[in-house]
Amino acid sequence: MRQWWKIGGVLGGLLLSAPVSAQQLFLLPESKLWIEGNSTLHAWKATATELTVTGHAAEDAGALRWNIVEAVVRIPVRGLKSGTEGLDENMYEDLRAEKYPTITFRLKECVPAGGAGQGGIPVHIIGWLTVAGKERLLTIPAQWSVQDKRIRITGSTTLRMTDFGIKPRTFMVVMKVHDEVRVHFDLFLGMR
Repeated sequence: MRQWWKIGGVLGGLLLSAPVSAQQLFLLPESKLWIEGNSTLHAWKATATELTVTGHAAEDAGALRWNIVEAVVRIPVRGLKSGTEGLDENMYEDLRAEKYPTITFRLKECVPAGGAGQGGIPVHIIGWLTVAGKERLLTIPAQWSVQDKRIRITGSTTLRMTDFGIKPRTFMVVMKVHDEVRVHFDLFLGMR
C-alpha cells in the first residue's frame, strides 16, 4: 500500500513540473467575418455578429512561432446580418437555419505556404466547412502573424452555394443571385 503513495507522489510531481505548452484559444472582440455576394440587381454583404472559436495552440519552433493544433469556428446562421430584414430572412431560409442553426469550420491543419506576405506569413488553412448540413474539405489561403500571445489570421476564399446544396435564389425574371460568394475574415485569437 505504501508503494502506491510513493508512485502517486512521483507521478504527481512530474505532472506538476512538466511545462505546459498548449494554450487555450479565445476570440478577441476586434475579430471580423463577413460574406459578400452579388446578383443581377445589386451586390450584398452579410456580417457575422456572433462568432466563437474554441481550440488550442502550441509553441512552434518553425516560422509560425505558435501553431493551432485544434480549432472549431462556429457562426450562428441567425447571427449573419445584412442590414436588410428581407434579405436576412431569405438567407436564413436558404441556409436552412431551422434545421442547421450553425455554420462550422473544423481545422485539420495550418501549414506555411512559402514565400513572404504583406502583414504576415502566407499559410494554407485546411479544414472542414459545414453549411446547411453539407461538409466540404477546403484549403484557404491566409496571412498569419503573431505578436506576444495574439495570433492574427486574415484571408478570404470563394465558395459556391451549390457545393453546399443551396440553390441560388431567383425572383421572377428580374433578379438572380449569383452562385459564388466570397468569405472574408480577420480573426484575432488570444491564448491563455
